[in-house]
Order: sequence, then C-alpha cells, then structure tokens
Amino acid sequence: MRYFIVFTFFLSIQIANSHTDSTAIKAIDSLPKWEQKNRAGLDINEMTFVNWSAGGSNYISALLGFTSSLNYTYGLFRWKNKAIVNYGVNKQEEQKLRKTSDELELISTMGFQKDSVSNWYFSARFNFKKIIYQRI
Repeated sequence: MRYFIVFTFFLSIQIANSHTDSTAIKAIDSLPKWEQKNRAGLDINEMTFVNWSAGGSNYISALLGFTSSLNYTYGLFRWKNKAIVNYGVNKQEEQKLRKTSDELELISTMGFQKDSVSNWYFSARFNFKKIIYQRI
C-alpha cells in the first residue's frame, strides 16, 4: 500500500508538471537561437586485380571530409553558415601519390522575411571556394 501511495504521488507530480503555460513557450520561441551541426567522414577504398587478363591497376585511395553548419534564427531573420572541407588521395602501383579531391568552401546566406504571411525573403549570399594544396 505504501508503494502505491508513493507511486501515485510521483505520478501526480509528473502530470502536474507536464502542462506548460503557453506564454512561457512563446517567450522561449522569441529568443535568438543558434544551432550547430558537424559531420566528419573518412572513406578508404582498395582495388586489387589478381590474374586479370584484361589488365588493370591496383590502387588504394582515401577521402577525408568535414562539414559544419551554424544557423541563427530570430523571429523572421535567418542566417545560415556552412563550411565544407574535403581532401582525397590515390596511390596506384608504379605511380606517385596523387590528389583526387581538394576543396575548402565557405557559404553564408542571410535572409529576412517581411512578414509571416509572405513567402518572399530578402536575402544575400556569400560563397568562397579555395584549393587547399596546389601540388602533391
């Protein structure tokens, strides 16, 4: 019986706290919000030809990639930033190490919506691309 009373007490507290005030939710939504996402990846690939009459070349390659985004939202104002870095190499038998992918890209987009009813945005965009290494 004592466990039933304790269980009922905690359950009633949980139910009482689950109902929130709608004004508190509106206050939280009106605050500026930053959101960051990062993603990294490494791809390694190998190809081996054994007893291949048509020829072919054995190789191993690797691709390293990193993507990061940082987004800002405040009311009808949006600001999206993204950085992309990729670098890949390939080594074939009897050849030197070669670069296959080499990219640094920065993208920034700012937008403002005149009102919440309209589908039109006033926006500006900045894009920067660069090769990381000239030679390998």
